[in-house]
Amino acid sequence: MFIPSTDHFDFGFSIKYYGDIPYSRYNKNTMDVFLPISGAPTGIIFSFHGGGFFAGDKTQDYSTTNEQNIIIDYLNNGIAFVTVNYRLIHTILDREGAKRCLDDGKAAVQFVIDNASFFNIDITKIALTGTSAGAGISLYVGFDDTLNIAGVACMETQSTYDLVRWEQIFSEFNIDIVDWTVETNTELSVLTFYGIKNLWELYTPQVQQYRQSIDMLDLMTVNAPEVYLRSAGQPAGYPDDLNKINHHPFHGRAVYQRALLLGVPTQLYAPELAIDTTEETKIEFLTRITT
Repeated sequence: MFIPSTDHFDFGFSIKYYGDIPYSRYNKNTMDVFLPISGAPTGIIFSFHGGGFFAGDKTQDYSTTNEQNIIIDYLNNGIAFVTVNYRLIHTILDREGAKRCLDDGKAAVQFVIDNASFFNIDITKIALTGTSAGAGISLYVGFDDTLNIAGVACMETQSTYDLVRWEQIFSEFNIDIVDWTVETNTELSVLTFYGIKNLWELYTPQVQQYRQSIDMLDLMTVNAPEVYLRSAGQPAGYPDDLNKINHHPFHGRAVYQRALLLGVPTQLYAPELAIDTTEETKIEFLTRITT
């Protein structure tokens, strides 16, 4: 079906590498697949890059020696590793908004599941990981019970992409999302995120339905995978810009609290909130889930 390539960084041992495999009809939708040599099906980790859905590339996940060494360690432990490109949002004219990025992540995982025999994958040992937007994709895809994901590790995640629900997440600050957006001059980002023309469309039935469809807190069920969260990149005070509100530790707290309510095993490291329930590192978590 696909031909292995030798065009990759040096591993020091034999692997199978498939670069730029298309997983759907869109040109952007490609993945790089690193497979250990194994006589039995292996677990697999999908990594989704960050970039706010406006930027980024799958090569970010192996652009440094440290990142390459992490992948090498996974392969040495008999774990496959995949980096994924997904369609980005370019302008306000992209009426699909961020949901197409999220659904591309789901399509990538489904593609490998559908071709598990070719890739020699154990579909009961699938883990997802990412930072920021990549973390959000991981939660969105991971909380689709039909995919039977085993674990999700999220760094600096958003808790939900129903931005109106952020008023609840940040209730301590009495934030009105429309007023906050205007005050911080981030209207264009919100409009583009949803593919809408004005902020009041947020409350139309069509956009309310859209918001609900990408609300990861609502998508989480009692059957959700184990979750590992790190929310340590921003202070816990009032978020007065887009970066602070996107990566605020309240997001990690919201996911953690929802998981506790549902009985889903979850670990959270949020030092600004004096919360640390972690029992292992992210790498240890992902290794355990996939072996």
